[in-house]
Amino acid sequence: MSVNLEELTVYPLDLFPYIDCLDSFTCGKETYDKYIIEDASDDHSDNIGKVWLFHHEKDVRLAGYVTLAMSQIHKNDAVSLRELTSHSYIPGLLLGQMARDLKYSGKGLGKIMMDWVKNQAEELRQRIGCRLIILQSEEDKVKDYQRYGFVLIPPSKKKKNMMFYDLKQYVP
Repeated sequence: MSVNLEELTVYPLDLFPYIDCLDSFTCGKETYDKYIIEDASDDHSDNIGKVWLFHHEKDVRLAGYVTLAMSQIHKNDAVSLRELTSHSYIPGLLLGQMARDLKYSGKGLGKIMMDWVKNQAEELRQRIGCRLIILQSEEDKVKDYQRYGFVLIPPSKKKKNMMFYDLKQYVP
């Protein structure tokens, strides 16, 4: 059975009322499981990355989370970006982490979370300079992000699996 947006509440980490749910979160990747328990709070409070929690109201559990921050990429990193501006860098919203609990695998939660991120980026685009959503993907998730419209940037010595989504194509 699919998850729908009406069953979820999105909280910033510092206002999450079910903090004990964090310990039971498991997405299948230890670094993401440890992040939400050990490092997310510091990142959130230090404004390194704001952590947003997707709480499933019926199951009373943490379904997933995303971490967002501001970033930029050089326009020469991808051919399709070179003509966008005379400036060297293009501003964007950084999707630092995105993880969902294994219980929600194959239930549409990833799409709900990605649509939410795109909506956040669109709101920023309308208020400040924000043209892209930027992320560095795990190798096994590149194709998933491509299905969401992300473009893979050719690898370099410093960057592997960097991707971007151009908000110009976004239609809410």
